[in-house]
Amino acid sequence: MKRSRAGGKYVCLHSCGDLREIMAELVDMGLDIYNTVQPEIYDLRALKRDYGRYLTFYGGISTQQFLPYARREEVVVLSREVVSVMGEDGGYILAPTHAVTDDIPVENIIAMVEVARFLEK
Repeated sequence: MKRSRAGGKYVCLHSCGDLREIMAELVDMGLDIYNTVQPEIYDLRALKRDYGRYLTFYGGISTQQFLPYARREEVVVLSREVVSVMGEDGGYILAPTHAVTDDIPVENIIAMVEVARFLEK
């Protein structure tokens, strides 16, 4: 987490869609964690550059255009790429952008978990 909160509480917002127009105001209001980071909408490098020192980002692996169609190996590669961008200097939770639907192969979710486990070591 980027900031220490009184009582250990953090503010997390889930909102679909593009919030760039109000992101600075959300930070000013005390937002700590932003979910969902949709790669269909955001330039991940720009989002991290502009707000990474203020926010922890949650998501970034598309459940709409990627996970249902990708091969396991592609999920590993993309997950590592997203972590390298969004996780630089901390502040990133590797996760699908939304709930995992039944059109997403279980192998693809397992691949993401394996990437996350590797990062712990």
